[in-house]
Amino acid sequence: PQLLVVIVPDKNSFTYARIKKSCDCRWGVPSQVLQSAHVLKKNPQYVSNVLMKINAKLGGTTARAIPKIKEASLRPRSMIIGADVTHPALGVWSPSMAAMAVCMDTFGGRYWGACESNGERIEMIARSNIEVMLTPLVREWMATVGGGRAPDNVYYFRDGVSTGQYEQVLQQEVFDMKSIFMKLTQDQWKGKFTVVVANKRHHIRAFPDKSVADRNLNPLPGTLIE
Repeated sequence: PQLLVVIVPDKNSFTYARIKKSCDCRWGVPSQVLQSAHVLKKNPQYVSNVLMKINAKLGGTTARAIPKIKEASLRPRSMIIGADVTHPALGVWSPSMAAMAVCMDTFGGRYWGACESNGERIEMIARSNIEVMLTPLVREWMATVGGGRAPDNVYYFRDGVSTGQYEQVLQQEVFDMKSIFMKLTQDQWKGKFTVVVANKRHHIRAFPDKSVADRNLNPLPGTLIE
């Protein structure tokens, strides 16, 4: 089946976990779990939210940003790569998990991903992990979006690294990713690489004028501070 829809009688975390583990790990099929009480109510907003999830799980696009000017759109033959490493909570022994995602359309709305264990509290993604995760995703992008060619522009969004690790990202992760593009193009790749680090723990505070702020006097979504 393309999708399994499971209606459960109550909010039982054990039941939910068993359903998800079986669908994800044993059968390899997307699943959508619904509570019977919500199904019976048929609230329009609930139905809409569930359908957005199902649309995404079946490979559809749930949202798209439409630029007001042509220059603001994604350049032709552009690939977006996202990556993050999640570490276990203090006192819990389990490996850090590295995850990477690659956009599978021309406007950055739909993504395929992969994840691998990355050692014990190691932030830099291991070269072997980058090769295992990224190589099949890049191959798929080249076969579908790229029309058999590698991207001309790569935008790498990296989350969770501190200021002191920026150089390591460039010297290790970006170097390893460029090696994959060179390998897949027989050392012919000449594309451009842009790295964006998403950093939440900063000390910048913005106090915009009332005319360009929301009702709480915060910056509007999308504000760029250079």
